[in-house]
Amino acid sequence: MAFQQGLSGLNVSSKALDVISNNIANASTVGFKGGQAQFADVYAASLGVGGGSQVGIGASLPVVQQQFSQGNVSNSNNPLDIAVNGSGFFRLQKNATDQTITYTRNGQFHLDDKGFIVNAQKNNLTGYPIENNVTNRAALIPVQLDTTGVVPRATGASPTNPGIVTQMNFDDRDLKSLTSGTPNNLAPWSANTSFPPNNLNTFNYSTSVTVYDQKGNDHALSMYFTRVGNSDGATPAKNLWNVHYVLDNKDITGQVQSATQAVTTGVPTLEFGGDGQIVTTGFVGGAGVTKTDTITASGGPENARLSYNSLASVASVTGPGGAPVYVAGTDYTFDPVTGVLDTGGIAVGTNLVVTYTTSPTAMATDYKFNIDVAGLDAYESPVGSGVYPFRGLFDVATQPTIPLDFDNSTLFGSGYDVNKLVQDGYPYGRLSGVSVSSDGILRGNYSNGQTKDIAQLVLVDFISPTGLASLGNNQWGETSASGQPLIGDPGTGNRGVLQSSAVEEANVDLTQELVNLITQQRNYQANAQSIKTQDQVLQTLVNLR
Repeated sequence: MAFQQGLSGLNVSSKALDVISNNIANASTVGFKGGQAQFADVYAASLGVGGGSQVGIGASLPVVQQQFSQGNVSNSNNPLDIAVNGSGFFRLQKNATDQTITYTRNGQFHLDDKGFIVNAQKNNLTGYPIENNVTNRAALIPVQLDTTGVVPRATGASPTNPGIVTQMNFDDRDLKSLTSGTPNNLAPWSANTSFPPNNLNTFNYSTSVTVYDQKGNDHALSMYFTRVGNSDGATPAKNLWNVHYVLDNKDITGQVQSATQAVTTGVPTLEFGGDGQIVTTGFVGGAGVTKTDTITASGGPENARLSYNSLASVASVTGPGGAPVYVAGTDYTFDPVTGVLDTGGIAVGTNLVVTYTTSPTAMATDYKFNIDVAGLDAYESPVGSGVYPFRGLFDVATQPTIPLDFDNSTLFGSGYDVNKLVQDGYPYGRLSGVSVSSDGILRGNYSNGQTKDIAQLVLVDFISPTGLASLGNNQWGETSASGQPLIGDPGTGNRGVLQSSAVEEANVDLTQELVNLITQQRNYQANAQSIKTQDQVLQTLVNLR
């Protein structure tokens, strides 16, 4: 009997040493979960035997229990290294055609040649795609980065259409009397008069911002602020300021529209109330009104319609093979029988091709441009003439409009200051990096400073994670013992949160494992000693005479 017990002890101790050795071997494996050998005693089946007289027949190892305790989190330099702080698992799909699903705690991912996020075994990380900030939760799919970049957006073309938002303080102190004709003349400029930004005597303050057109080209928009003056030398009204706009060194002369009332003067005006807060443009009495201006730049592409009134002289008219060429306005004789033109013996039925050769400047016209802006003086250029090539192209792109918001600007007794100056346009941007938020939002970072939500990563929890089947390569598979996968966003339930540029280390305590190793070594030696002792007892029995 003791031989069987000793052998079972040797067997389970050997398996326990295997488990401990495996834990030690994977102490540096990211996302590894250590195992624990769990022993059980063994009794022979018997009937009618009292409980106090039963002797066990050894030990067994019914299960090696995986320990899913949290491992330490260490930082890395790869933004696609993702650690889970919680009990959740990443959901992986074999590939686009093989939809075998596995689960892992190893968050070491990278991009493949098609932009998919994969692990070392080329399994795809799955999640919900995001388009235009809307998460499509119809189905979990492999996460793929769109490397085509972000298309440019013109200033003022965003869905909310903020355009340029600025908050300024204009100095209310030291108001001086200004006289027309002096070097300090601050008389307002009319809409069709070029504003001289290089003349420091024509404005009080200025600021500038870079704006973008539909193709992502940048333009410099400068704003010049001038106290409203009078030509008769009277003191200017201290709460009225004219605003002059210069785009790429070209004076903007288009119509300015207020959000509350159309401006009928040639230059947009900012008006401040007695409390120093901006009121509105064009009328007095409003309070707390947001003034949104729409600026149309005369320096943009022209919209022109040309009516050609002449055709340049034909340089030559030729026909093939010496056949006659018929020119309008000439009398010819037709055969009364055949109805075919008879030109004196020339073969009937000859097909002629008339080729008109013109100079590259064949289309000539007189033209003039009219700029008629509602509420402002109309501008009409002198009549001119020119010749355009027939193959020429005209730029008929839509002129840009830029909303301007001066809400919350003030007029206080302190120095001029620009507290806020932002615009919503940007040029084309290439993908320059990615990041993952704690709630699982995968974002693309682009060279133009923009970010874009790409996918919602998910975590999977199980009622009994110890029931998962170990598949190797730090992956587990679902079993009936684990229960159904519970899919959700990071930060919900017990799934935990994500940490980008970090990995979860193995949850193996090396010190404890070395102690366990010594313990199982002693157990093995003790079981071997029990077999040796039983052998000596039998030898004593054999030696009896």
